[in-house]
Amino acid sequence: MNIFNSFQCKPLWEDLKLKVNPPALAFKIGESCFGYGLVRQWGMLILLESRATDEQMKKAAEDIDEYIKFVVDIKREVATIGGLRHYEGEQVLLGEGSKQGDLWGGGFDLETKEVDYDSMINIRPHQDNPSRTVLSPDIRSKIDIIIMELLKK
Repeated sequence: MNIFNSFQCKPLWEDLKLKVNPPALAFKIGESCFGYGLVRQWGMLILLESRATDEQMKKAAEDIDEYIKFVVDIKREVATIGGLRHYEGEQVLLGEGSKQGDLWGGGFDLETKEVDYDSMINIRPHQDNPSRTVLSPDIRSKIDIIIMELLKK
């Protein structure tokens, strides 16, 4: 029996045939479908194309209490939230057509509403970012605008 039989749609990673091992459970939000991850040890990823609901925020924060990891595509203005590692969200967005150079990771503190710009996926010497932290004020500004639209109330 397929554990996803009760959903209206199948997990996004089945469509994308992601190479993440084990695959993160991700569900497209917006015009397609949504759902909740069933296997907690793999983390919970949600692809956001519009403002997150309170329930989605709670689900995304289950992996790390009061904190949500995110990966933002600064060109397409979409993001993944949740999960235990940024590379999981990065793989989902790459599978959705994002370009590596447009993806930046960070986190959102639910208590303070502060955004951080720290992730291993941000280390890109060829893009003048040799640090885990996003160094460019322009890129930080784009991240802030997108996170404000998708996560902040």
